[in-house]
Amino acid sequence: MGTLAAIDNGGQLSVWDLRTGQPRHYEKSRLGNSNKAQSKGDMHAFLAYSPDSKWLLAGMNRGTLLRPL
Repeated sequence: MGTLAAIDNGGQLSVWDLRTGQPRHYEKSRLGNSNKAQSKGDMHAFLAYSPDSKWLLAGMNRGTLLRPL
């Protein structure tokens, strides 16, 4: 088993170890910070692992993050 990554509508990035069920990483990103109101229908997010599983790319319609795993 590997890892599971998730991002919530506030920009909280979480990475979980599926073998142990324990969180590996939490990060409150700037992606969730915005002064303008936004409906859930306007929210877009994505997560992608690099082919070697050493990097995680996270993005929302407010920007992107690239983090080593």
